[in-house]
Formats: sequence, structure tokens, C-alpha cells
Amino acid sequence: MARLPVSYVLTYRGGADPARAGNLAAVLDWLQTQDLAQVIVVEQDRAPTLPERIGPAVVVHAFHDGPFNKGWGLNVGARRSTQPLLAFGDADTVCHGLRQAVGVAAAGVPVVRPFTGIVDLDEATSAAIRARPAEIAGLAAGTRVADRLAQGEHSPLCGGMFVIHRAHFVLLGGWDERFLGWGGDDDAMTIKIRRAAMRTHVMPSTDGFHLHHARATPAVPGDPLYRGNLDLLEQLRTLSEPELKRLCEVQWYLAGDANRHRREAA
Repeated sequence: MARLPVSYVLTYRGGADPARAGNLAAVLDWLQTQDLAQVIVVEQDRAPTLPERIGPAVVVHAFHDGPFNKGWGLNVGARRSTQPLLAFGDADTVCHGLRQAVGVAAAGVPVVRPFTGIVDLDEATSAAIRARPAEIAGLAAGTRVADRLAQGEHSPLCGGMFVIHRAHFVLLGGWDERFLGWGGDDDAMTIKIRRAAMRTHVMPSTDGFHLHHARATPAVPGDPLYRGNLDLLEQLRTLSEPELKRLCEVQWYLAGDANRHRREAA
């Protein structure tokens, strides 16, 4: 079977919670079954904790000792990708609709979300999946922790996982690397796509599944990183069309510099 012409990119930092490493291993085990041409994991940390290859994935070690920078990590991976389609996924999220979503994108739709909503799996279910990753195939919408909307969260178009044509990703300037810690980066990419009026498709009647882990940074109004991310989102919404176009051009020119944080720390 020919592999799908997509580079799947994740970024990761382990931290103190061992569930994060287990979640990544389960996600990579799931990706092994998806017949993708390329899988890239960008580990951003002071020193490597992962081997250079894990299952289907090539691991890129990029030095970073500051707050987690999801957009930068994904841009580092995108710069190393080789396929005409890019898929970006969180290191704790799986779904049943990825292959179909890649097919829709390959048929010409610029941006495809492979699921309708995200189910937050509880700790016991997530632990069972980490112990037996093959059980991912049997996941169904069911056990979940408190509903995301009840927690004041929502899942934007680019939240959790999506597929995009490389050419469109470049036009958008890649991920906005100004977002630090938790929150806002997925919304920023969604705003860019909406304002560019790109055609999108959401796979109907499918769910994504988020594996449980402890949260490193609470998303509360008093958190300075979260507050800064919200300010950046408001700036994106209010930029004029020429200003947004120029921002995207500059961001892609600078995007994905794997040595950026090493130079800053020197």
C-alpha cells in the first residue's frame, strides 16, 4: 500500500508527569497504523530525553529551556518535512478520521479537520490506552472528564489536529511563534485561515480523543503567559489585511529556526 503523501508533525516536552511520555508512545503507536509518508517529533528541552527514532517517527532535538513554545516546535518540524501535505497533531490526541481527512485534502481542500469534536478521556481510560495502545481502535465517544465548554475552553478549527496543504501553510506564515505556554496558538492559526478565506472541511460524525495528563500551566486569567496570548489574539483579529499579509511573510521568513533558543540562552 502506498503511503499517504503527508508529513505528520508533533512537538513534545516530557516534564515531571510520566503520563506525557506514555501518551506520546501511544500516539506514535497509532500513527504506525496510518501509513503516513513521514512522522516528525520535535522535542524541545534543555537536553534530549528521546531516542533519534521512535516507531515511525524521526525525532528532532531542539534546545529550549523556556516556556513551552508549541508554534515554534511545529515550525521546526515543518521546515524538515518533505511531503506536499502537512498534518499537525498534539502529542496526546488520536482519532479515527485521519486517513480520510488526508484523502479529502489530497483531493484539493486546503484545510481539513479530521474530527468534529474532542472527547477528553478520563485518567483510567487513558492509562488503559497507554498500557495497550492497540485499544485506540476501539475508542468511542463515552467516558470524559468535565466538558471543555464547562471549563471555559473551546476547540477551534486547528485545535488538536488538522491537515493543510504545504503551500497554504507557507502563505499563512506558519505557526505564530509568539505564543508561549498554554493557549492561543491553535486559535491564532484558525484566525489566519479564516481571514485568508481558505476552504475548509470538518469530517462529520467523528471524534478526536485526548489522553489525560496533568496540566503544567493552568489557563487562568491571572497567568501572565495566558494573558499575553489573549492579547496577541486580539492583535491578530484587528490587523488590517495588508498588515496581516506582511506579518505572515515575515513570520515564515523567520519560522522554524531550530537554534533560536540556543542563541538566546548563550
